[in-house]
Amino acid sequence: MRTTTKKLENAVTQIKVTFDKKEWAEAQDAALKRLATRVKLDGFRPGKAPVAMIKARLGKQAIYDEATDQILQKRYADIMKKAEVAPIAQPTLNIDSVDNDNLKITILCPVKPEVELGEYKGLEVKKGRVTVAKKDIEAQVENYRHQFAELTTKENGEVAKGDTVVMDFEGFIDGEAFEGGKAENHSLEIGSGQFIPGFEDQMIGMTCENEKDVAVTFPEDYQATELAGKEATFKVTVHEIKEKVLPEADDELAKDVNIEGVETLDQLKEEIDSKDNKDNSNEEMKTIVIDGNEYIGYISIPAIDLELPVMSQWSYQGLKIAPGRFYGSTYGHNLVIAGHNYAKHFSSIKWLEKTTEVDFIDVENRVWSYQVSDIETLQPQQVDEMIEKTGNDNWDLTLFTCTTGGQTRCTVRCVLNQND
Repeated sequence: MRTTTKKLENAVTQIKVTFDKKEWAEAQDAALKRLATRVKLDGFRPGKAPVAMIKARLGKQAIYDEATDQILQKRYADIMKKAEVAPIAQPTLNIDSVDNDNLKITILCPVKPEVELGEYKGLEVKKGRVTVAKKDIEAQVENYRHQFAELTTKENGEVAKGDTVVMDFEGFIDGEAFEGGKAENHSLEIGSGQFIPGFEDQMIGMTCENEKDVAVTFPEDYQATELAGKEATFKVTVHEIKEKVLPEADDELAKDVNIEGVETLDQLKEEIDSKDNKDNSNEEMKTIVIDGNEYIGYISIPAIDLELPVMSQWSYQGLKIAPGRFYGSTYGHNLVIAGHNYAKHFSSIKWLEKTTEVDFIDVENRVWSYQVSDIETLQPQQVDEMIEKTGNDNWDLTLFTCTTGGQTRCTVRCVLNQND
């Protein structure tokens, strides 16, 4: 058995496996014996018919499929050990080629993402009581507008910043296509910064079914080291352009937020004011200041090698920098943190398992140790369900991020360890 390993984008490791002829032949023989017991041929007891007749009845593909299942069950641990890969979720299997003499497969394994952060520990600490100013209330209303925005198809329009495009792309370096550089019907928000610097800017002005060559240079610190620093050309075709239409800040928006007793915009603003003041009325908070942004600490999840600073107040613009406090506090045992679904932000939280350790370290270096208790999917309008504890709810910390396409929220609930 031979294996080769390669790191791809978005915290995925590719393992290519080639089984030697002898091992593959033995796997096929064993598969044929197992399948023979299920084949009924007139005049023969199960498993006693001539091999040629059994093969003719089953067909080659059935034998190959059974043999592949069995050889992978037997050799899976060996493959991961040899490749030195520890998947954090179910890998994806692709069969590259299979015949009587050979089996070649590709395994794509989600792994712990590599996270690089700037310095944010031990910086200037600013102490102060959190209060809710008018601008903070308006900022939260604006956040709700973005949260309930609709994507509508642009008819005969051009790609603009903030639009979401559905596109095909394929990347080439020195005229040769490279692995991991191709996708079809991929959704991308222009200006989100999810792609290589310069890629999204060059798409501005494109129209549907218009093909364009986008020339970029991979960053020197790009996670796929074989691509780092190299120039590439992507052939891009846009199939659909969608623009974000924000709802008006009015009573209808207040109803969409779906908070009990809130029917008007004024009531929504009062609710924002009262909840935040209630949450922080008896607690002083401290923040650290980095490049003009205030942070309340940082989140650490060793299982997925994630460590990120947390802003004191979330916003759509702020989420492009770091996760932000959506609601609550550690002291109130109801801290809710929102994060972008970037690969280096909260994309990997969907792979967490129950009892996984999650730590929040505040600016006084106090460590709040939690463990995952539940993972659920919520709709954008389920704001109350996101932040309020009802019935048998038992959580002290919540992390959430949008799923691909922004249709739902992956929500991770955590409970505080008893000795904290």
